[in-house]
Order: sequence, then C-alpha cells, then structure tokens
Amino acid sequence: MPITQISSDGQLFVATISGEEISPTNPQGQGLSFDLCELTIDSVDGNVDFLQEGYGDSMSLGDIQFEATEDIAQYELQQFEPSDLVENKLSLSTVVTFVDSNFDPCLLDRDQDGVITTQDVQALYDIYVNTTNLNYDIDNSGLVTENDRQLALQYVGTLCNAPIGDPPPVPQPVLNLDCLNYNQGDEQWLDISGNDYHFEAVSGGSAQPPIKNNDGSITVGDGEFLPEDPQGTVRYFRRTGAISYPPGTSFTNENIAAGTADAAAAERELYIPGIDQNFSFEFVYRFTPFLNHGQDIAGFGGAGGEGSGANRAKIFGYPTYGQGGFNFGTGYSNAAYAFDPDSFVPYRGIVTDIYGGYGAGTQPGTWDGETGYPHPSEYPNQLPYSLLSNSPYNGRDTGDQSISLNLDTMFGIPTSLDKFYVTVVFNIDEGQAGPGFRGSKTYLNGHLIHEDLAIGIGIPNVTKSFVIGANMQGGWSWPDGVDVFSLKIYDVALTEQEVLIKYQENLNKYGV
Repeated sequence: MPITQISSDGQLFVATISGEEISPTNPQGQGLSFDLCELTIDSVDGNVDFLQEGYGDSMSLGDIQFEATEDIAQYELQQFEPSDLVENKLSLSTVVTFVDSNFDPCLLDRDQDGVITTQDVQALYDIYVNTTNLNYDIDNSGLVTENDRQLALQYVGTLCNAPIGDPPPVPQPVLNLDCLNYNQGDEQWLDISGNDYHFEAVSGGSAQPPIKNNDGSITVGDGEFLPEDPQGTVRYFRRTGAISYPPGTSFTNENIAAGTADAAAAERELYIPGIDQNFSFEFVYRFTPFLNHGQDIAGFGGAGGEGSGANRAKIFGYPTYGQGGFNFGTGYSNAAYAFDPDSFVPYRGIVTDIYGGYGAGTQPGTWDGETGYPHPSEYPNQLPYSLLSNSPYNGRDTGDQSISLNLDTMFGIPTSLDKFYVTVVFNIDEGQAGPGFRGSKTYLNGHLIHEDLAIGIGIPNVTKSFVIGANMQGGWSWPDGVDVFSLKIYDVALTEQEVLIKYQENLNKYGV
C-alpha cells in the first residue's frame, strides 16, 4: 500500500494519496484501503481548555468525522466508512515513584516561577546526570541517570508554590577574569566583576607579556614559549595593593609594641578573604601543550633537570609561607617523588594552600618583640591570624594529590588538550555550603574529588600582590606553562548545586 503522509493542525488530519502512488496495473473494480492508526492531537499552544472540570479517564472527547474527496480520473469513490471502531477518549496516566522516596517535585522548578517546565527539567538533568545528587535521584538508585530524567519529565506542568518576592540571588564573583577580555599587547587583563580589579600584564627585565592564543586562552608561566624568548623568560599577571594597611596599623614590631597594629584596619579587595571568611574560586585552565612540564623521569631535560623538584608549582595566589592568604597549584604527597626519577610524576595532584598567619594555631606564641605575635588574650586589637588552623604557622592544604592530570609519565607532558575545571570551596559556617559541612571541598570537572577539614585563613601582615602564573612562595616552582581561560573568586561558599550549575555554564563557554 502507499505510504501515507499525515499532517495535523490540531483539529484536522489530512492524508493525501497521489495518483503516482497507485499502481497503473491495478485492475478496474478492485478496492484499495489505507490504514490510519493511533492518531494523536497534541494540545494547541500548550492550552488544554477543552478538558473541562470533571473529565476522567476514558471519557469521550467528542465525535470524529471522516470525509474523502477524489480527483483522479477513471477512479470512483464509492463509499467511505472506517472498518474498525474509532475512539476519541481521554487517556490519563499516573506516575508512580518509589514509595519511600523523599523526592520533592518542586526541586525541578529551576527558575522558581511556580511551574515545572520541560526546560527546567532538561537543564537540571544536563547538569546532574551521572552525579550522586540525592535531590534528583528519583528512583533511589544511588546515581542520577537518564531514567530519573524520564521520571522527572512526567512532572512537567506541576504547579509549585511561587516564591514570595524575587528568588535568592545567584552568587556573583567579586573577581571575574575571562580570557576573552585580554588581547595580545594589552597592558591589563580586565576584571568584569564590576569591581574593576584589573590585573597588570607584567613586562620588563625577564618578564614578557602573557601570550594570547587562537582559542582565547592566555599562556603564563616560566619558559621559552616563543623562538625569540631568551632563557629565563617568565610571563604572569599581577595586581599590587590587593591588601594594605593604613599608617600605624601594619604588623611591624613598633606598631605591635604600641598596640596600634590591627588586622581589622587592613584595606583588602573583596577577592582577598578576611580572617576565617567563607570563599570559593573557579579556575579553568590546561597545561600548555608541546612543552616538557616538570622533570621527565627518563632524564631528557625537563625543567631544571633530574632531581630539580620541578614541578611542585604555584599557579596563582598571594603571599608567602606563614603570612596568611591562599594559593593554588600542583604538588605531590611526598616530596621524595621530586628526587626519585623512578617515581616522579610531574603535576601529581592539585593543591590549594590556606595560611593562618604567624602565630596561628591552637597554641599561638607570645610576642617577645622579635618573633611572633601575642596571644589574643594579651593583645588589644585584632590579630592577623586564624585560631582554627591545626598548624602553628600555616593553615591547611586541600586537594587530591593522587590524581595524575592526564600526563605522559615518560616525558612529563600533557597527553591531550583537555581543560581542567577546578572549583574549591571553603566554608567556616556549618550549613552554608551543605548540611553540616565545615571545611573545604575540591571539585574537578564538576565532580567532588576531595573533602577536607581545612580551615583557618589569615590576613597577610604586610602589603602583598596577587599574581597569576607566578610562584609567590619559597620551596615551590613556577608553572612551566599554563593556559588560563578563567579565574573567578567569590566571597561566599558555593553550594554543590551552584558549583555544578557554574561548571555547566563554563563547559558550555570553553568546551572540553
């Protein structure tokens, strides 16, 4: 039989049979039949006004009328009656989830406009599929799957209590550096947070301007990236005056003795956390391809040569060991790796260090005029260090030091052009970034890879710059080459949901 093309405008079904579809050898007088099965009219423009109150399953929705016309010569339409029963009835279905499920359908109302839409569901499950987020694991399998997505779609149209007033604001970065806002030759990398915390592209001496790549990324670090680069070339960004003290308030011995030094007087830009303040950062980057990163275990002349300790590197952050602040880089769980050519893996793991400041810890030292600061009970003003750290001088570190970031262990170079999406959250106040959560969480490519009790950040006791692409601490190397796409810092602890949403947004922007 001919293939019948059926179209519908919501009220009329049209099936057209052309003369070419009928065999010319069909004998005169032989009838032809055409099957029209399971015709469904979707609601027009999302309206369901024809469903009046009181309608139930299998109730009639009205009569269906058929008519046929023919305009083919030598063919006669003798009758038109459907041979089978035609039903036009309402079909209702009920979605059953697990009885013991704690699933709240209104969590699917992503935009919080009071109604669950297909767009809400698809956007959420694009983020959460293959995660363990219990809010969206409808079938209680322990993992959010495509089955959960299909179950969630059954709730489209569900009404939820519309929020009173505006929904909670989405956290916005206090520092927002996007690679699209820097071009080769620019003197500054422009901050688009609205705070105008622009970073200087350092130039002069051994420093050359960071390199703008064709894919938008910006190359920073220590290395000869261009044929004309002299040995020892470095590329980095810097913002001076990230934190400073008004006269008489800095932590010099003189001011400490006079009792005028005061951490509360510190003038810090918003991306510099205050003492034991919640904060988060997002960093999108990759290791610059086609370079010998770190030490290669075969001794073919990686950075510094065999046994150099490269590349235990700091990539961005501010101040030095023991003075408060934070920085991010790569590291290894055992420094012996750096000196063992049989075990060393460059960029073994990712590490965020937070520093409590001099005198930090549960047993801060008493100031003697030269070494350290007084105990809080002995000092009239706020001290620049944290009492939450477990170390007397520095704070804690967080990160997954076991992860090998897609490297060729023979040559110490990235094996692909993959980007890494790192989000680190520090939360001092329980419950702000998740029920009962207090400490740090490190996410890599949208997945939680490490959770730690690391808390205890302090404020540097001297004026310090924030740098990107440079080492700011003794005992660590400069990165041999990092292509930076984005750095965002928040003055709040991001929740897991916020982390995943922002990861998806970054992924859509920068790709894999």
